[in-house]
Order: sequence, then C-alpha cells, then structure tokens
Amino acid sequence: MKFFEQGDEQEHPRPVFSVADGQSLSEALERLEGGETIQLQDGCYNHVDKWLLHKPVRLVGAVDEATGSPATILTGRFNVSVPPAEPWRGGQEQVTSFRNIHFASESGYCCEVVQGEVQMYNCKVVCERGTAMMVDEAAVGLHACFIGSEGGRANYGLQVGDKGEVWATDSTLAGCKTGVLLKDRSVLKLHRCYMTSMLQAFGCLVPNEAVMEVSKTTLTDCEFTWHRNSRPCELFQQENSDANGNPLRLHGRQDGRHSFRFGELDVKEEDERY
Repeated sequence: MKFFEQGDEQEHPRPVFSVADGQSLSEALERLEGGETIQLQDGCYNHVDKWLLHKPVRLVGAVDEATGSPATILTGRFNVSVPPAEPWRGGQEQVTSFRNIHFASESGYCCEVVQGEVQMYNCKVVCERGTAMMVDEAAVGLHACFIGSEGGRANYGLQVGDKGEVWATDSTLAGCKTGVLLKDRSVLKLHRCYMTSMLQAFGCLVPNEAVMEVSKTTLTDCEFTWHRNSRPCELFQQENSDANGNPLRLHGRQDGRHSFRFGELDVKEEDERY
C-alpha cells in the first residue's frame, strides 16, 4: 500500500527552477544533480529524440483550471532509468515524481520506467498506436492518472514486465486492445480504478509468477475480461463492478483469492462473461 499512501509534498533541499521549452527541458534533465524540482509551463514541450531521465527529479506541470487535467504536454517518448533510493538514506532528494504532466506519443512506448521508483499524480500517458506505459524492474505509483489512448487505437495501455510493480488508485485505463499485460514476476494492484473501451481488460504471458489485486474497480465497454485463457499466478478480487454498479467477478463466482498453474486453467463457456 505504500504507493497509495506516500505523498511528495515534503520540502525539498534542492533547487526549484523553471524551463520554457523542450530543448531547455532536455538540457536540464541531462544536467541534474538529483533531487531538483523542475516547473513546466502550460503548452507543448517537443523533443525530436527520446527524453531520458537518469537521476531523481520532481517534474511539475500546469493544470487546466476548467477541467483539472494536465496542461503541460511532453511529446515524444520518455525513458526513466533512475537508481532506486538508498534505504538507509531515504531523503527527499531521492524522490522521483511527476505531477500534472501529459506524456504523448504516436507509437512505441510513450513512457517506460526501467529502473527505480516513480510516483505519478494527475498525469496522462497517451499513445495512439503503441503501448502507453511499460514498467520493468521498477515500481510505479499512479494517483488519479489516465493511461491508454484517446483515439482507441493503442495496442496496450500498460505492460508490467519482470519484477515490475504498479500500484494504481483512482486512475483510468482506456482505449486499448489490451488494458494490462502482465509478464513473468510482475505485480499489479488496482484500487478504485476505471477500465473502459477495450477489446480485453487483462492479459498475461504464461507461464508466469505474476500477482494481481483488483478492488472496487469498474469495468465497462470491455468485450472480454481476459485475453483467452491467460491468468496471473495469483489473483485477488474484491468489490468490482460494471457500469451499472452490478458486482463483476474477474474469475469465478466469488470474491477472494484465486491461484492458477500453467495448463490447469479450463474456462467454461458459462464463465467467459467473468
């Protein structure tokens, strides 16, 4: 539950500065000492190459006052590879967080986190023809975020790879062929989330050692809950529902924990709606 509860409002010991365009932001990310706060204006920040982040930073964008949505847009692909915080230090200078940022790309991985721990608040990660977000050997907390495609053409909203962990609360996944793809030893925890406009909500590479927990989450306009017969190794479900508030079981007919082994799953016709 640490990603649901941890905030990033504590005072930072490092400088706070503003950048006004994509080139300045790219240069600032390269010059980071670690722990700085970068404030971005509303509007688009364009970059021809991939945005690269290798040191911890607080990236704070602007908010549309009418809608509350992020008003700062970073176009292109964003790669985060920040060494995890040293447990014996744990200072705020080692926090990596994004607030009020709209990440946007046409294809590929829009935002990929391949090392470290990242907190995201009121962010949008949108990819029209590829994968919106990929997390591999890293941990990401999503707080009131949007992941997926606004045009309904993305292949995947979220991919969680080996040793990747994603904790999401009050967030939306939408507009994808597959909402979430779990691989290997991945962890996914959704709480009070909303999943809509998908061919299938969940998919898993099998065999796997993945763990998935879904609670108080709404699924609507999803043609299938699962991609074929794939399931995570461990599934916990509780109080999920459809658009009308009716109870929705991701598997079987009861809430609780479900364990699966590769080759043992035999989904019957009558259970496909789950």
